[in-house]
Amino acid sequence: MTTTTGGLALRCLALDALAVSTSDLLRRQGVDSVLLKGAGLARRLGVDRLYADVDLLVAPHTITAAQTALHAAGYRPTLPPDLYDVAGPWHEQPWSAPGPLPLAVDLHRGFAGVGDPDALWRSLRAGAGPLDLAGGHVLVPDESGAALLAALHAATPGGVGKPAQDLARALTVLPPDAWDAAGRLAADCAATAAFTVGLRVLPTGRALADRLGLPTTPDRRRPGSPPGWPAPPRSAWPAGRNSPGRGTASASSPG
Repeated sequence: MTTTTGGLALRCLALDALAVSTSDLLRRQGVDSVLLKGAGLARRLGVDRLYADVDLLVAPHTITAAQTALHAAGYRPTLPPDLYDVAGPWHEQPWSAPGPLPLAVDLHRGFAGVGDPDALWRSLRAGAGPLDLAGGHVLVPDESGAALLAALHAATPGGVGKPAQDLARALTVLPPDAWDAAGRLAADCAATAAFTVGLRVLPTGRALADRLGLPTTPDRRRPGSPPGWPAPPRSAWPAGRNSPGRGTASASSPG
């Protein structure tokens, strides 16, 4: 292991502890969360996978409570707050965690390519199970949820490199019934187009997409901002320098 790789591995251990502490923080405030990638995906795929942040999904209707809980605990938005009015079309918001290390949490209320984030939450939460991590535990998606997320991540702009590698591994290790179920999940949460685009990034994925009867030319007129994105209630945050604020944005996660 090189010095650089060793340093990144140590950073991942710190991110694992952050995932647990942030999940616990949200849970104490009545906000359930699911770890989308990170250590959960690494263990599901059976690989040593490095990651750069913590991706936590919450139910869309709890996003304001989650923002309030993070802010009260010393987390701060890392991008201009005015970009993140809850009525906007963004699906994740990056926050810096308190403490001596520059660690980040991406707070998700959806995922790129998903048209019905409420259905995504219900599906992923229903199948989620506990993962022992860093002396605590977090909830992580089941096999079908991991398959869905691997394909959706590969479909995002710039979804080559690590997203494509994750998808290749997922196509190798996850069983056919998990992919069948992932196709149904994609349909349930209005993500079939992005699911199809992601699978067709790789030859093995194209074969799977054909087996599942997915279209060869899915509609990508609005990549990352699917038609029908619901308009949640406006945030209870007052406008100000440290509030999540107003406006719209969509951030992409490296994790």
